[in-house]
Amino acid sequence: MEKAATYFLNLFAQSAGRICTFGANLFIFILIARMWGTELFGQYSYILTFLGVITAIADFGMTSVLGKDLAQVTDGKANYWGNYLFLRSMVCLVVIVPSVIAAYYIRQDLFIILMAGSLALPFLASRFFEPFFQVYQQPWHSSYASVGYALAYLLLSCTVVLYTKDLLMLVVVYILANSIYLAMAMYLAYTSEKPRFEIEWTTIKDILKLAVPLGVSSLFTIVSSKAAIFILAAMKSDHEVAIFNAAYKFLDLGAMLAVMLVSPIVPILSTMAMGKRENLRDNFADIMEIISIFALPVAIVCPFISQMLIELLYGNAFQESAMALNILAWVGVLVLYSLFTEALAISIGVVNFALWSTAIAAVMNILLNYFLIPRYSFIGSAWAALICEIFLSGVTIVVILKHVGNIFRWRSWAKIIILNLAMFLLLGLTGKVAIPFAWGGPLVFYILSVILFKAIPPKASGYFTKWRFRTPSVQ
Repeated sequence: MEKAATYFLNLFAQSAGRICTFGANLFIFILIARMWGTELFGQYSYILTFLGVITAIADFGMTSVLGKDLAQVTDGKANYWGNYLFLRSMVCLVVIVPSVIAAYYIRQDLFIILMAGSLALPFLASRFFEPFFQVYQQPWHSSYASVGYALAYLLLSCTVVLYTKDLLMLVVVYILANSIYLAMAMYLAYTSEKPRFEIEWTTIKDILKLAVPLGVSSLFTIVSSKAAIFILAAMKSDHEVAIFNAAYKFLDLGAMLAVMLVSPIVPILSTMAMGKRENLRDNFADIMEIISIFALPVAIVCPFISQMLIELLYGNAFQESAMALNILAWVGVLVLYSLFTEALAISIGVVNFALWSTAIAAVMNILLNYFLIPRYSFIGSAWAALICEIFLSGVTIVVILKHVGNIFRWRSWAKIIILNLAMFLLLGLTGKVAIPFAWGGPLVFYILSVILFKAIPPKASGYFTKWRFRTPSVQ
């Protein structure tokens, strides 16, 4: 029960900051789409994709390692923290040079903007404090820094979007907002633990031992997930990039929610992994079933509301995005499975499989986009993303089955699948009725059925009915 309290408190605290951050980003994203049109919106999407790629490379899997190591290090946390910050800074500086070179060769018309973002990489790659604040029982500190970022980015970006059409200024504002986040997070972290910058190569080697497989796999993952943007820009135009990225933003939202759910659980699973493996397996089986109960209906409902959603947010110019969104909704569900199973793999120290699986997925994604985009444009990119995510999720689940045991209780899964199929059939039957009833009625039916047939695992139900607020600690 204490583990559940720890998870939910950290989840709530970290969620507040992430929601503010993503909300600010999404608002500016939509504002640009409506105010600047598809061409400039496509260029902005391209820039953010490039910066996202180099930021993921600079992270190099070290954020996940931080949560695991701090939860398990008993002595010398200050020294570990100092070595971690040193290593992370060095990696950022190393990544800047190839980033600038790549920016020059892939998009010369946007080179100045991409170079400015590359030079500011230490600020852009600063989102690694959440595991630190969680372990030191200060989860709200991550929210304070995120709120500071959100306010600065929202206010300054609105000014730029409404009064200019300057992409460079928009990127400068983005860099400034991230600088504010880093300054606040470093100050708050300093109040909990003063880093000791006594470089110990043994500590750095220990960090890299686990981080390198994760870092390489994250590189392949980001290539796999973002290849479509670069190939669309090369084979088609910024217009197609805009259409695809408008739909992909919803996948980013799903991924953000997934990361928000996963981040607090890595230290908890790492602690549980030090005990009986059977308990770890049973608790994770509960998690997988709860994920399915809440995530599957989102993908099933999506085709019935996607057109309305896209037009409401982006306007009529982005109607085509709905077709891609219907496919990407299933990618979001699979990403959720992948992230949770990857968190379990990290907690038991099994990460090397990610090297070859993500490498294969990256090659698959590039090839699929290369062959599908000329004929199917952004729809081909959406199918490529789904095929690759099916592969990645499947590999991770097989690895977990091998090292932890069977996490699927087939009777429970059959119940969940049947209830979702029933809801889908109801949606099909009511599809021509007024929208509120068309998806609202079947959803109510689904919720009542989940309760009636007791689809939620009993232990999880106990968490919700018996949990009380209290100050948790990671033992």
